[in-house]
Amino acid sequence: MKTKTNVIVITPGMTDTTSLYRAIGPYLALSRDEKDLSAIGVDAAKVDHTTWSTFQGFHIAVYQRPFRPMDVKTLMAAKMFGLAVVVDYDDDLFCVMRDNPVVGVYDTDATRQALRDCCKYADVITVSTEGLKQAYIKNTGEKPEKFVVVKNGFDVRWFKQFWNFKERKKIITWRGSSTHRRDCEEVKDAFANFMRDRPDYNFFAYGWANDPLSYDLPKERFNSTTLPVIDYHAHIHSIKGHLGIVPLLDNTFNRGKSNIGFIELVSSGHMCIAKDLPEFADAGAVVYSKPDEFYDLLMRYTEDVEGSMAIWKKQFYHMMNNLTLESPNKIRLELIKSLRG
Repeated sequence: MKTKTNVIVITPGMTDTTSLYRAIGPYLALSRDEKDLSAIGVDAAKVDHTTWSTFQGFHIAVYQRPFRPMDVKTLMAAKMFGLAVVVDYDDDLFCVMRDNPVVGVYDTDATRQALRDCCKYADVITVSTEGLKQAYIKNTGEKPEKFVVVKNGFDVRWFKQFWNFKERKKIITWRGSSTHRRDCEEVKDAFANFMRDRPDYNFFAYGWANDPLSYDLPKERFNSTTLPVIDYHAHIHSIKGHLGIVPLLDNTFNRGKSNIGFIELVSSGHMCIAKDLPEFADAGAVVYSKPDEFYDLLMRYTEDVEGSMAIWKKQFYHMMNNLTLESPNKIRLELIKSLRG
């Protein structure tokens, strides 16, 4: 790069967890590592497309998950000021399922048109999985060469401060939001049976109390908390949980879902059990297809702790070899260079 490249990274929220992997997190890491690159993060709610100074001094705008008509105006303004535009998606917003609590936000003609327009104004569209790439090509009509798969990756320098894997406690851990209610309802009976049959195990839920899985549990066997992202990562490491679960329905939306659940559970010492979906099976998660298989896996690996830890080590090595920030940020850096010219 002949001169320093200045990047503005627009995120749905400065505390957005996904931004740690897809937007502010990786681009700030790049700006730390590359002397010819500068990046700042901005909350989308504070971006005013009518204010010319918003884009003055930047060469590239990266917008994480734009989907509203006002986001289209922001991207149009960035283009008018001569910025190259990258938009990023980590979910298939064209097919948010009817039982998802946020379906009313996304399942509208206005939102679908805004999504298509955001992709139209983008120079590059980055997505987290190959499945998402195909879904967005189909729903936007944009050319395949406009899309780049940039997988999630975590910053080892940031995560490793929490690592201490010497002890595991009898805890089953889940992390997510209320958007996963239906996902968890599929296995709630199997989970209740497991907790009945293994009274020595407790359950911890992060981000949402998860009443499908916790409703029948006595208070002394269940904990939940919602924490800012830094406190969350410190806390999920501190509980030293044994098994981490990612219950998901097998549907179009979840088949485009990325691997953040795997990363956060495995990096905090949990062996990961997940639905048999590509991003989890390919990463080495222990997978199930039916609720009774979910129950069987929980029983098997709480009885065979040594075996579970051997699998966790394999999952951890896969994560360290394939899911750190190093590889996806190489792709991002090449994109920046190509867009800068």
